[in-house]
Amino acid sequence: MIAKINKITSNASVIDKAVFLLFALFPLSAILGNLLLNLTFIIIFLIFIVDTIVNKDYHFLKDITFWILTFFFYYFIGKSLLQYGSI
Repeated sequence: MIAKINKITSNASVIDKAVFLLFALFPLSAILGNLLLNLTFIIIFLIFIVDTIVNKDYHFLKDITFWILTFFFYYFIGKSLLQYGSI
C-alpha cells in the first residue's frame, strides 16, 4: 500500500502531496468534527487559489461543470440567507 502511494506521489510537488494528504484525511476530519472539516475545505480552497494564480492555469473557467457548480453554490447561499433573514 505504501509503495503504491509513493509511486503516485513520486513526481508530485509538495503542494500536490499536501492536497493528497488532506483528501486522504477527509473522512477522519468529517468524524472528528465540524471545525476540522471546515478547516480542511478552507485549506484545500486556498491551495487551489494560490496554485491557480501562481501557475496562471485558468482552463477550468472554460468548463461548463465549473459554472454549474458555481451557480448551485451561490443559489444555496442565497436561499439560506433568505431563509434565515440575514439579508
